[in-house]
Amino acid sequence: MINKKREVFSNNLRYYRTIKGMTTKELGKVSGIAYTTLRDYERGICYAKIDKIKILAEKLGISPLMLTEEHDVSKIMGIVDSSEDNKIMLDIMTRLSKLSLEGKKYILNTIDMVDNLKQ
Repeated sequence: MINKKREVFSNNLRYYRTIKGMTTKELGKVSGIAYTTLRDYERGICYAKIDKIKILAEKLGISPLMLTEEHDVSKIMGIVDSSEDNKIMLDIMTRLSKLSLEGKKYILNTIDMVDNLKQ
């Protein structure tokens, strides 16, 4: 069973790697951390030592705390699996993260309009 600390790290690592558009193998190559080790981190099998967390954070362009602290990303990624619906949701999240603030507001307004059409 995954403990909470490993689960948070696993979800955050998978999320930020995906947002950066990197595969596990690509992250391994740029970080110098073996693919199998990264795979185990993302599966929640093991937890990284602080030196590895710092390297991963640097290569992902984020703070080490973004990998180790629980925030909404952990909850979101915890529900993402291999189903088609969840793959689409992950693609949407990835694309949204790259939009400007105005673009995000536009998308939110569009979602509200579509939602209102249903009612």
